[in-house]
Amino acid sequence: MIKHDDICMHTNYSRSNTIVSYEAFDIHFRFEMIKPRVWSLLVCCSIVLALRADAVDTNYVVGTGIYDVTGPAAEINMMGYAKGSQKTNGIHLRQYSRAYVIADKQEDKRVVFVSVDACMISTLVKAQVIKKISALYPGLYNETNVCISGIHTHSGPGGFHQYILLDVTSLGFVQQSLDALAEGIALSIDKAHKSMKPGNLHVTSGELVGANINRSPTSYANNPAKERAMYKYNIDTTMTIVKITDEHNGDVGMIRCKVHTQALENYQQASYMPRSQDLSLTEREWSINCYCKC
Repeated sequence: MIKHDDICMHTNYSRSNTIVSYEAFDIHFRFEMIKPRVWSLLVCCSIVLALRADAVDTNYVVGTGIYDVTGPAAEINMMGYAKGSQKTNGIHLRQYSRAYVIADKQEDKRVVFVSVDACMISTLVKAQVIKKISALYPGLYNETNVCISGIHTHSGPGGFHQYILLDVTSLGFVQQSLDALAEGIALSIDKAHKSMKPGNLHVTSGELVGANINRSPTSYANNPAKERAMYKYNIDTTMTIVKITDEHNGDVGMIRCKVHTQALENYQQASYMPRSQDLSLTEREWSINCYCKC
């Protein structure tokens, strides 16, 4: 960059030096004025070229959606440990429903998979979700093509089952728990439906060591030695991943099944997504089972 002081120094020399310096200053000044436009043009061209270069053939239409399903945060027994004194007493991390809609481009078939930050999903919750989503999209979604999975956290409120045995520790049915789950799951499916676009599915498996442990190694050791000798570890170290991409090979989502998600003891009382889900805080919306780029 030519500074004002440099130009002043040049004026001590010949007239030609002075003229060259002022011309250089003028060129630099004009370039500084148009530089933002030049950069904008270059960025736009890069985006267009990238989109054209990355376009691929697709076999599916895919969509993802996330919605909050955090239930009552006070005085409700947590589902999982069946310990009467473990009641919700605040929120450490909010809980979510992550939905995927995958449709075949050639045939009019589709499937919905939902991963929910809950201990499990009751028949009652699914029935309420189907009722809500069917009202939004008649004839598209039903009991046969909607799969809802709980991640098995023990750090969320209970009381959303239709069976007495499973609602005993929560001292009965809790309408707020049911409503939070059913409403949030249905809305995550709705968001996934509205975000559908051409895409592909990619499946892979590999060994992942050091990410999980056997919850009952002493019990496992009681298995016949011949059986234990068939395996290198006392755990399953194979992880399978389904990756979802769009028509430009951009990440849309990921579904993986590997680790039991409970990492906290039965004395904690804050609604929480388990430690294995803390990835959600660093990688957008990652979780132990699913990642949605929404």
